[in-house]
Amino acid sequence: RLLMPEGVHWPCLDPEDPCEPLMHKDKFAHPDGLGVFQALEHRGPVEVPDEEYPLILTTTRILFHYHAAMTRRCETLDNEVKTGFIEINTEDAKARGILPNEMVRAYSRRGEIEITAHVTDDIKPGIVNIPMHFSECAANMLTNSDSFDPKCKMVELKACAINVEKIEGK
Repeated sequence: RLLMPEGVHWPCLDPEDPCEPLMHKDKFAHPDGLGVFQALEHRGPVEVPDEEYPLILTTTRILFHYHAAMTRRCETLDNEVKTGFIEINTEDAKARGILPNEMVRAYSRRGEIEITAHVTDDIKPGIVNIPMHFSECAANMLTNSDSFDPKCKMVELKACAINVEKIEGK
């Protein structure tokens, strides 16, 4: 099916299907047509900040990068954001002597990376964020890939305890 300027909504069952912008509008894809939901108690991250690793790392995606293996091959998209960075709150950066655009060492119990600091008030104190797209500063090297959610069996790649320090002389 050709993409139109207004886009195509999934699912499209065949090339003539007008597609449906809303899934499960009339019924769910379950034999009785009803949705199956299950309430779960909130379970925070396995690893929490402590004296050695006082910050929480979150990993996210960037608007211009769907997934590095695909979009970093596209020069136009790659030019939008050339490499990774760590967002750190102004207070946290000041406490560590980190200035905007300085190289820092971000490290966890699993590894470390060198990465440029973006000092900002757009992120809460005690939290840092690294986009996960960049192999040269791979955020997921730091994350807790040994911890699995007991229900969905997904690896906990979105939160872990880390520390960040200024790299002297860089």
